[in-house]
Amino acid sequence: MSEITDLAQAATVAKLVEDHIKGIGAVARQALAPAMTTAGASQTVVTAADGVKMATVSLVGGTAKASVTNPGALLAHVLEHYPTEIVQEVRESFLKVLLARADEIGEPIDLDGRVIPGIEFVPKSQYPQVRPSKAARERIAAVLESAGWMQQLPGAFTVPANPPGEDPVERDTPG
Repeated sequence: MSEITDLAQAATVAKLVEDHIKGIGAVARQALAPAMTTAGASQTVVTAADGVKMATVSLVGGTAKASVTNPGALLAHVLEHYPTEIVQEVRESFLKVLLARADEIGEPIDLDGRVIPGIEFVPKSQYPQVRPSKAARERIAAVLESAGWMQQLPGAFTVPANPPGEDPVERDTPG
């Protein structure tokens, strides 16, 4: 295989594994928050069988934060009480029209044929985008599941951090 084919294949497999693992993590996190709340736990420690602290899982966030829910009412209030805080700008929907037209015709010309100052074509860096097929996602999920890697993790946690004859590894034990 060529170098490009090898690299593209590696990027594809990595993307598939990443997406699969993210999905598993999302499902676990979604179920974990209500389980911790129900149990009254704000934090839990994940510990391997040999006592090595693997992680601390904490409930974070969940507090109310101010956000604009009625932009019109906010604007009216600010106009009345703080008129110097109002700025004039191009409406976002019209800006999208102007930019789309410029991209379409290859130059910044408005709807009436005039050159638009302030709009320029700026080069962007290219990057590879991996878009795995449904079949590829199903295959990688089947491979990972048939390998039993999720079932192997608890067993892997029982393997000592330092095999016999090697230097001891600093252990972070709960306490």
